[in-house]
Amino acid sequence: MFERFRQRRIIVDAMIQIGQNKREMIKMLEQQIDEKYGEIFRSDMDGKGRADEIERMKPSRDFLHYLKQEQLREKLLHAGIKIPDEFGTPYNDDVLLTKKGEEWASIQLRKYGEQRMEFWVKLVMPVLSLIVSIVALYISTHNHK
Repeated sequence: MFERFRQRRIIVDAMIQIGQNKREMIKMLEQQIDEKYGEIFRSDMDGKGRADEIERMKPSRDFLHYLKQEQLREKLLHAGIKIPDEFGTPYNDDVLLTKKGEEWASIQLRKYGEQRMEFWVKLVMPVLSLIVSIVALYISTHNHK
């Protein structure tokens, strides 16, 4: 009888664990990148050598941004919003949002939420007013007898 509930609970627990592991991985990656930047800027490199080292760190930085943006991209996918080319760059089989793209995505998601709310308000308010009108009509005709 409760087998379905147990299965859902196992899935939810697994999702929570995955989320915690992902947050830990993001923190660890941020620390590693910060340490590497500190080493680069403390070292006695010339401008070109420093720029080359920073360029070698690009895959790590991109992966960090990819992990941080995962939830935002999932919300865009769920809302059916496609990311234009000017707001993202290809990353493996997905898209990595630029800073401007992150702002654009949050604006689009806010608009999407407002549209969903507006839809439900436009649907519920007329039905609610109809119910109130019927109740008021019933009460007024019942009191006049």
